[in-house]
Amino acid sequence: MGAKGEKSIRRALHKRFRFFLKNIIPVLLIFCLSVPQAIGFIANIGPWTIPDYDMHVASTYALATGQVFPEMTVSTDDFGNDAKRPVISGDSRYLKNNGARNDLVSNIIDTPLQDDSLARQKFVSSNGGGWITDTPRATQYPLFGYVPQAIGLKVGLILNLSPYASMQLARLSNYVVCLTLFVISILLLPRAKMVMVVIAATPAVCFMSSSVMLDGLMVALSAVITSFALHAANSGRSMTTGMFIGVIIIAALLCYIKVIYLVPLLLVFVLPEHVLSIKRKACAALSLAIVFLSYIIWGQKYSSIGYLANYSNNVSYVLQNPLRFIVCIIVNVVADWRDLIPNDPSTIIIIAILVVMVMRPLFDMRYIDSVFHSKSVFTVVLNHRYLIVSVVGMLLAWFLVYAFEALTWNDLPSIGAYGHLEGVQGRYILPLLPLLTVSGLYGRGCEDQTVVSGLSDQVIDNK
Repeated sequence: MGAKGEKSIRRALHKRFRFFLKNIIPVLLIFCLSVPQAIGFIANIGPWTIPDYDMHVASTYALATGQVFPEMTVSTDDFGNDAKRPVISGDSRYLKNNGARNDLVSNIIDTPLQDDSLARQKFVSSNGGGWITDTPRATQYPLFGYVPQAIGLKVGLILNLSPYASMQLARLSNYVVCLTLFVISILLLPRAKMVMVVIAATPAVCFMSSSVMLDGLMVALSAVITSFALHAANSGRSMTTGMFIGVIIIAALLCYIKVIYLVPLLLVFVLPEHVLSIKRKACAALSLAIVFLSYIIWGQKYSSIGYLANYSNNVSYVLQNPLRFIVCIIVNVVADWRDLIPNDPSTIIIIAILVVMVMRPLFDMRYIDSVFHSKSVFTVVLNHRYLIVSVVGMLLAWFLVYAFEALTWNDLPSIGAYGHLEGVQGRYILPLLPLLTVSGLYGRGCEDQTVVSGLSDQVIDNK
């Protein structure tokens, strides 16, 4: 082997060693911080103790038992809306657990060692039971979103374990999938890896990931899409076909689960052309349009929402009073932010850590100097398009979350422009938090701004 070959091998080994050193601490930290929490939640909080347990448990059970496209019943709810419910047959201990606890995530994790429903759930799931045909609450999500949970539950059914043990396996399999996705996102992130560690290790995310809820998967998928985009932006090289296909697949899954949280995909569409061509961006947009259309078609028959108001009346009100509707949402966004944050010290400390970690790069003196010495406003906007898209996207998504809850949970004509909107929960913002890692692209001086701006490699080399 010649000197050139040996030099190439040394360079490759050095690159892998640097990659190892750069990622070993964040990966170890996420295991050390997240796994103990998940074990504690699984051991001390019952599997039927989650928000909307009837929807999540029934969907997981339906998928695990092959009832993917069940017969649907249609009725009119108390508010005059069409309510669709699936007809699912199965073990009553899964579908009608009398020890279930429907509560907010913040209330559940506030006292994780005091879940009074745990003993009842164990007793109900281990005694009696029979075969029933039930019509639980329909889900607004296609059932394949519950594949991680259904895998564990199916293993439990095959092994003829008790419903309680089978549901625990469902939680465990869901957590393993979510944790794997978070690790992938950390490995892909060029910088701000510790920000992603803190997000993945927050008690709320750990609990949701270790339950049969879909929310943990939403956060994990959002994290992976964000990491894909930032990895491509930082490398400055053309995105490989494999990575491009991976982005489309992950984005399609998130689109099916909750299209509002596709905000991280906007980062992909503002990548420079030499990283992702216009043709590929058009292909991605077309693919997601087809996915969304298929979701609409599926939803016409199988999707349903739990209403606490007449949806048609609310839509008519919004069409007649669009400005008043917008003002109402803005007022609630501004007024509610404090109520959405739990008062426990751990949450406040986590928020403080995230704020410091996210803002620190943006206060780097070399970075500030590079901004003030930019040649034009256009250059500043171009250099900061990932940051701008993230901020605008998060605000738009949060507005849509409020709009959705306003239309489905509130009687808008009686609320008016300044009334309080019900239904918004703090966990709804968690899938948007991975966008905070965008700050890692900035704050290291003018040199990195050329990469962030998306200038061609040739221009960078000539500077």
